[in-house]
Amino acid sequence: MNTSINIFEKEVDVVDDDAESINVRVTMKRVVEALLFSCNEPISLERIRNVTDTICPLSPKVLKDIIAELRSDYERLQMSFRVEELSGGYILTTTKRYSQYIALLHSGRRSEKLSRAATEVLAIVAYRQPLTRVNVEAIRGVDSSGILASLVDRGLVEVVGKVEAPGRPSLYATTKKFLRHFNLNNIKDLPQPESVAAVDFLKPMNNDQLSVFNEEAPQ
Repeated sequence: MNTSINIFEKEVDVVDDDAESINVRVTMKRVVEALLFSCNEPISLERIRNVTDTICPLSPKVLKDIIAELRSDYERLQMSFRVEELSGGYILTTTKRYSQYIALLHSGRRSEKLSRAATEVLAIVAYRQPLTRVNVEAIRGVDSSGILASLVDRGLVEVVGKVEAPGRPSLYATTKKFLRHFNLNNIKDLPQPESVAAVDFLKPMNNDQLSVFNEEAPQ
């Protein structure tokens, strides 16, 4: 057996196809599955390792391979859910084929659809973050304090700091919930404003407003 052990970091690289290695992989796969099933938000690789290390310490590469194997199993068996990498972590989500049934189950819940104005402000924050309320209003030309407060309340936007200026205005940026809502792994995955993929996200904005994404952020 060629299983190697790093005695300093106590990491095991399970690379063989012998019975012991296979058993370790199967056990770890089921542990990872249970962890993902128990969380309603993405869980980082580090948090997963904190748990799996109590059973058998594995290197990050091997753990990632096991997660990829779990994802492949679900796809091969055409399960109703899948493993996705979002917001810098992993989460179980329902496949699109069954999303209509989930929608029917929760049809009685309050609609979370954003208004045109809220979508506009969210687009500005997403593409220009971090920025202040004054920055947002300079782009929109209207008061946006109420909308920003609403987006913060919904968990899509948060205060990430203060500007070292008179009054120390708050700086706003998008949240991990925002990334999950738009199925993004990180903010760099946002489509470019000029791309077709960005049309739906940015369509509440007019051409003059869209032009600001190619300019320097207002100070």
